[in-house]
Amino acid sequence: MTAPRALAAKIYRRYHPRPDPLTAPVSRLPATAEAYRSVDATLLFDRVILQAQPKAVVVTVPNVRMGLSAGPMTGLRFALALAVELGLPIRVVTTDRWNPGTNAEAETSIRQRLGLPNVPIDHVGLGGTTVCSPNDVWVATAWSTAYSAMVAARCGILDPRQVVYLVQDYEAAFHPWSSEWAAVRTTYHAGFHHVVNSRPLAEFLRDQEGQIVDDARVMAPDLDLDRLAQVAARRRSDTAEVFFYARPAGMAPRNMFPLGLAAARRAAQLTTRPWRLVLAGQPMDAPTVAGVDVECLGQTSPLGYFDLMARTNVALSLMMSPHPSHPPLDWAASGGWAV
Repeated sequence: MTAPRALAAKIYRRYHPRPDPLTAPVSRLPATAEAYRSVDATLLFDRVILQAQPKAVVVTVPNVRMGLSAGPMTGLRFALALAVELGLPIRVVTTDRWNPGTNAEAETSIRQRLGLPNVPIDHVGLGGTTVCSPNDVWVATAWSTAYSAMVAARCGILDPRQVVYLVQDYEAAFHPWSSEWAAVRTTYHAGFHHVVNSRPLAEFLRDQEGQIVDDARVMAPDLDLDRLAQVAARRRSDTAEVFFYARPAGMAPRNMFPLGLAAARRAAQLTTRPWRLVLAGQPMDAPTVAGVDVECLGQTSPLGYFDLMARTNVALSLMMSPHPSHPPLDWAASGGWAV
């Protein structure tokens, strides 16, 4: 599917949603929760069965799919580390209502990447249910999952002190001056324990929302240093291939695709040595860069990502957002150049 078709499909789904699978909630939230559905119709605790059972860490992510990117995987690995530290089992709950990438193969891949062959994965957003203890520790990994936990807390179902909120970007900026913008900002003040991925993001969050971040709860980006060392040993110095982290669709405008493409075209005018441009991040038709061979890989697998890193010396990876984006960090840490 080309990028324009993918974008058109996403817009169509937004304004012509599929039938809602949540027609028979298991434990209906109180009437006070109904006002929140105008922002997010999938309120997680409509499909949660609370009953006496051993305490666990429950990590909520929008979805699991093949080739899950660094952000969601960091959320899952963080929750696993927390569960190990607390001596508790872990379960995964997904909240997206439209997720064609969820299937048995994707679940197997996630379990293998976590090293947990039997971890439960419950797709609540797709109409499934999950059974939890009232004493569980919840880990929210995106604003929408934090929003569901916030509503449950306001309805008296969940103690906000049971929730750890892993913040990996200032997501309010994805929804400027809108109901969603206001809702995202509200989640930062819901009484949760904030853990923030990277110090620059923590400082930005303080600038925007006040003193809600404790320095002791700022974590370093989750880099695979062993794999990056292997990439450094494999990388050739005589190649002239540039990786462009190219994601023009969806919320990816933060990656500034038009500006990156303009930079590549200007570089082609200024250089005399032959070089190649390799695009990866989203499926698309190859753009024209005069005098430069252009290759489009689409979305790479985890192994394909490190192979790409080994064959390219420069990463053009723009981001207009304070999140700890992995491509520039990975290329720099493995001995390449990052722009």
